[in-house]
Amino acid sequence: MGHIANAFRHLLNYVAQVLLTLPYSFSQLGMQSGILFQLFYGLLGSWTAYLISVLYVEYKTRKEREKVDFRNHVIQWFEVLDGLLGKHWRNVGLASGGNDNRLFVWNQHSPQPVLKYCEHTAAVKAIAWSPHLNGLLASGGGTADRCIRLWNTSTNSHLSCMDTGSQVIVVYNSLGWQREDIVRIPVSM
Repeated sequence: MGHIANAFRHLLNYVAQVLLTLPYSFSQLGMQSGILFQLFYGLLGSWTAYLISVLYVEYKTRKEREKVDFRNHVIQWFEVLDGLLGKHWRNVGLASGGNDNRLFVWNQHSPQPVLKYCEHTAAVKAIAWSPHLNGLLASGGGTADRCIRLWNTSTNSHLSCMDTGSQVIVVYNSLGWQREDIVRIPVSM
């Protein structure tokens, strides 16, 4: 296995086509270079400016059950982060969270996370970058946490915590991320 950063170096070509068969099936990326990447038992996550992120949940289970050799596929460039629940790529980096209650921000220049946040008290279930404010990241916690937390990744600071009353499974729709809604977010960037 290589580093997670290596995957993004290989996926920086422009995407020509994306084929999804969900859930938990096959995903394919057709690149303008003619290269076709096939991602097994994974879900394709969000992508911005032709940068791809992959939500990959059941690598170990399928590998053991079907004896699939993943070394010939793009997944070989990812470090398998145990319990990974969500990733979202933005020009500032890749945000990932999991069952360990931690939120990480990665970039393509480092094999290690460049930022680490441990404030959630349950699994990180949802992640979204603001489309309007560069570096503003939102994350949502599971049943025991119930919070949407906002982070300024430019200054490495926790901005706010909003208790939703239940586990958060979608941050993007919860916040709206409409330009007019930004004034209602209780943060200063």
